[in-house]
Amino acid sequence: MTPGGVRFLAMGNPVDLPVGSLYSVREVADLVGLSPRQVRSLIVDGIVEPSRGARDRYLFTFSDLVLLRGVSELVSAGVAHGRIRAAVVGLRAQLPGDAAVTEARLDAHGRSVVASFGMDTWEPESGQTVLDL
Repeated sequence: MTPGGVRFLAMGNPVDLPVGSLYSVREVADLVGLSPRQVRSLIVDGIVEPSRGARDRYLFTFSDLVLLRGVSELVSAGVAHGRIRAAVVGLRAQLPGDAAVTEARLDAHGRSVVASFGMDTWEPESGQTVLDL
């Protein structure tokens, strides 16, 4: 971590980002390995909810970057867009009230999604607990 900033792993390369910065669609796409079109699609589907800036442009926070990096990993693993959306929506509903979505980890398990938070692992689409046998 750098003074006044954080180190973000972007496309396998560490990048120093200032704390409190806001990022455009193009910057986010470059940092997380999605196309600008994919990023906009994720906004339309409610997977990520950036703020709006001058000229009504989307502005993303560091937390948005963390969420989108996880989504990018699911896309790369071949998880369908609808499954990703259902997993994020389910995760938001299933986390404790004071927990942010970015505190949980989403992983591909075949073509489905598994969430981990603390010691718990489950499928956010169904809420089913996943046992590590």
